[in-house]
Amino acid sequence: RVASRLPQLRDGATPVVAATSSTGYTTTIPLASPGDDAAATPGGAATILRATEQAAASAGDVDAALSAATMLGVALEESGDARAAHEALAQAAARAQHQGRPVRRADALHSAAVALGRAHSPEDLVEALSLLDEAKRIYAEEQVPDRAAGCDHEAAALLGRYASYDAAQARYAAALT
Repeated sequence: RVASRLPQLRDGATPVVAATSSTGYTTTIPLASPGDDAAATPGGAATILRATEQAAASAGDVDAALSAATMLGVALEESGDARAAHEALAQAAARAQHQGRPVRRADALHSAAVALGRAHSPEDLVEALSLLDEAKRIYAEEQVPDRAAGCDHEAAALLGRYASYDAAQARYAAALT
């Protein structure tokens, strides 16, 4: 429904949705022109994700809009625009909280932590760990244990990059329990 509202959709074409698991799916969107294929790059993905977020919001699909907003932040970070990524993820987390969607808020916080962790500064590491702890708390409250464990795993990886091996080992152990 959301994909059918994208302006990049080829006229007369229909997006195809296929289940990938009991909780996941992929969507194939036939694009209007080969130039739209630039959306396959991280920078180009931002265009498609903004349109997806707008289409989902206009369709009243709050979860899809929030998911697209978080994916937009990730795409911006992957394209090298850390500042825009941080702003997009902070906005996604704030909107999710305002909309009463705690898991979507935790998703945005987790993604923001990953982006900060790539910055390789001690200050960013502290902030990233704080965001991961908050995301983990939310996931645990919402009974999403696999995502809570993912926060510990990500924290362990970040700590390992900073040669804080004992703390990393403790986080890996927590992720396994």
